[in-house]
Amino acid sequence: MINGSNIYKVEGSQSGNSTGGFPPLILQAFAACDPCDFVLNGGFNLCGVTFEVNIDDVDNLPSFLLDTWGWFTSLNIEGEAEKTLVVTAYCFDNSPLR
Repeated sequence: MINGSNIYKVEGSQSGNSTGGFPPLILQAFAACDPCDFVLNGGFNLCGVTFEVNIDDVDNLPSFLLDTWGWFTSLNIEGEAEKTLVVTAYCFDNSPLR
């Protein structure tokens, strides 16, 4: 059984503007757990202004990057938009505790 007090939330984000030209805008963000901790779950939210866009969810998964576990999301945005990608990870706090 997982003790709920050992779970914490982290976020990562990236913003960008797309003018509708080529190549598409690529937004990538990584929400990193503390070293020696591991990711339980995660996801993303996309905020901002949209003017007829296509969004291709390239990656949205737990990942081991920068020597730590976390949640990684990468999106291709085609069209005209001002967007912020916010990625969230829920992490398990191993010793040493936060």
